[in-house]
Amino acid sequence: MDDPVVVVGIGINVAGVPDRLEPDVRVRSIALACTADGLVAVPRRVPLRLLLLRNLLTRADWLQRTLVGPSGVAALEALWNARLALMGEPVAFLYAGEPMEGVLEAASLEQGLLVRDPRAGPVWRDAALIQDLTQRES
Repeated sequence: MDDPVVVVGIGINVAGVPDRLEPDVRVRSIALACTADGLVAVPRRVPLRLLLLRNLLTRADWLQRTLVGPSGVAALEALWNARLALMGEPVAFLYAGEPMEGVLEAASLEQGLLVRDPRAGPVWRDAALIQDLTQRES
């Protein structure tokens, strides 16, 4: 039998947020052009989407090579934790439908999210049961 294959797709809005998105998705979406604020200089002869694709594929190839082997999961988790925007921040979320809050301390592919609960201390929360994770006012 052939090895299992997983295909992952992502969507990146380059120039703007498409009107055809559902309203609840559209309100939470952003485009690269909205965040660049004129800081990205791109030669007109090369479309931004092609530069973006080249950079994504180069990075994906590097990640694939890095993540192969027994230390791959640990490497992926380290990269993920280093880039989490809400790491160390107060967060609010629904956990199995119940409102909760705390400080996001870590993420794990197997254990979920480590959130420091104000009363119980650090608690691992199953990521599959977390919804609407947002930054909470300090």
